[in-house]
Amino acid sequence: MSEPVMLAPGPDPGLPVGSGHGASAWRANVLVSAQLIRLVVGVALVSAIAAIVWAYTAPMPVGIVVRAGLAAVPSDQMSRYFDGIGWFSMGLLAIGVLAGSAFWWLARTWRGPIGVLALTATTVVYSGLAIEVAHAALRIRLPDRTTLPAGETFLHGPKLWLAAPVD
Repeated sequence: MSEPVMLAPGPDPGLPVGSGHGASAWRANVLVSAQLIRLVVGVALVSAIAAIVWAYTAPMPVGIVVRAGLAAVPSDQMSRYFDGIGWFSMGLLAIGVLAGSAFWWLARTWRGPIGVLALTATTVVYSGLAIEVAHAALRIRLPDRTTLPAGETFLHGPKLWLAAPVD
């Protein structure tokens, strides 16, 4: 009889198997934390930069100061809120795809359930970071509408925390 053909490399049948070193679903290979740290810092930087770019390029509605302390956004401008939030959402989606791809190729030892949990936590936390950075950039970029004279127009950035009240 001929020898069986091995389709994938495996342990040498002649060598003894070490006890206590079995692979499990929670530990793919070796957890190299330097890979995870590089990825997490990279996602944080990309998220912050993308949020700043969004704050300076996204469509925003134009409001009008009615009188001191009172401003309004005309109803025909309301769709621009949706546009701005849509741009931000698509940016976060692109960052998520890039982070997932980078994680897959750069942090190979983190593949598996631990990697999924780490990547999910990273993208959720840094989405919140991106929202806060975007709001800070909007506060820097846009004038304080309470100081504008009556009749003046202003840009109004959308609230990215969708539970926030519209002011």
